[in-house]
Amino acid sequence: MVLKSAYWPDRFLLDQSGPSDGLGIVVVMDEKVSEAFHPDAGDVERLMYGFSNFICLPDGMAHLHSRGTGTVMRPSTLRAYAVEAGFSDVEVLPIETDTFRFYRLVTLG
Repeated sequence: MVLKSAYWPDRFLLDQSGPSDGLGIVVVMDEKVSEAFHPDAGDVERLMYGFSNFICLPDGMAHLHSRGTGTVMRPSTLRAYAVEAGFSDVEVLPIETDTFRFYRLVTLG
């Protein structure tokens, strides 16, 4: 499941928060975009905005009560969705790639 393709990513994360009660972990792989918008964004971010504007965001907005996240999901947005779903925090994992960022969702226990 691609988190940003979920029309309600916070609800999807809520479904994932129960099974990890000390018995496992939840890892999210997402596009590696900057923490905030910058007009001089690099090639990867410009590509992600293209996907977002023409594919992901219009699809997401076509569904009633969708969060309309689109392709460019900033780390702060993922953190907000995770906390809303009952996780205590989001940790960026030290896995270096040009196009993806990996997160571990931290549980309260």
